[in-house]
Amino acid sequence: KFYGPYQVVDRIGATAYQLQLPSSAAIHNVFHVSQLKLCPNPQNQPVQHLPAALPTADKVPVAILDRKMVKRDHTAATKVLVQWKDLPLDKATWEFYYDLLK
Repeated sequence: KFYGPYQVVDRIGATAYQLQLPSSAAIHNVFHVSQLKLCPNPQNQPVQHLPAALPTADKVPVAILDRKMVKRDHTAATKVLVQWKDLPLDKATWEFYYDLLK
């Protein structure tokens, strides 16, 4: 999902740009180029405002949908398919079971 358009304020190194975000934005204003999309005609684009709250890095697991055994550092390890709170089912990710216990 893309939000904006927002004006580029500065180029940071070879692969990142600083954007002019609203003061209410609760996210950092520097993005890797892979997270940006060129807006060819910003005057004619409807503004997609940032949501009031973006998902945080502190994801909360709500269900384990599947499990599998994989090799990790020359030993067997369990990976589980985790459904995260407030995220759709298609955003479930494979995580090492041991890492979830931390």
